Amino acid sequence: MTEQTLARLYSQRARTGHPTAVARAGRRLLWDLDEVTAWSARWTEAKRAGLSEVDRSGDPGELVDIDEAARVLGYANRRTIDSYRARRGRGYFPDPDDLARTRWTRWTLWAFADRRSRPGRRGHDPNR
Repeated sequence: MTEQTLARLYSQRARTGHPTAVARAGRRLLWDLDEVTAWSARWTEAKRAGLSEVDRSGDPGELVDIDEAARVLGYANRRTIDSYRARRGRGYFPDPDDLARTRWTRWTLWAFADRRSRPGRRGHDPNR
């Protein structure tokens, strides 16, 4: 998390459950590492729980078009994928496995869904 995000979450600790600072070093607050680590894991899991539900049925190697890809990922329609591809640049949403017909394997879509960390600006964990 950025320092700014952490500061915001701390200032809203009544809502976020962020641990209370244990000390101060000048203007900087200090926290107990174990408490913050446990809180961060709970916070991340709660964010992940808010993501769309993925349909993991079907043959993992089957190629699906963009409308079916949206359905597999739990999106209302294909516009979410179109938006991801247009605004996010390379690397955010996976390139099609079949470029000529713009189709993805279910496996590719499931792997993308597994990288997501939370709804919002970033939408996926680049470390996974």
